[in-house]
Amino acid sequence: MKVYIRDAYNKVAQKILNFLKLIFCKIFKSLLDKAWIWINNKDLEFDNGPKSKLQIKKQMLYLSV
Repeated sequence: MKVYIRDAYNKVAQKILNFLKLIFCKIFKSLLDKAWIWINNKDLEFDNGPKSKLQIKKQMLYLSV
């Protein structure tokens, strides 16, 4: 009987974790999208001078991998 109860708790815990992971991924993706839009709309300058939008995109893709 104890084994069945533990399996039930594990299944419930797994469903809760999957739900939290889904929510976290959606929030994180929306924040990344907002940051991406902000970077594309800004003319950013770094220490070595201004960079083109293509260079910024390449840098962002490199950082995300």
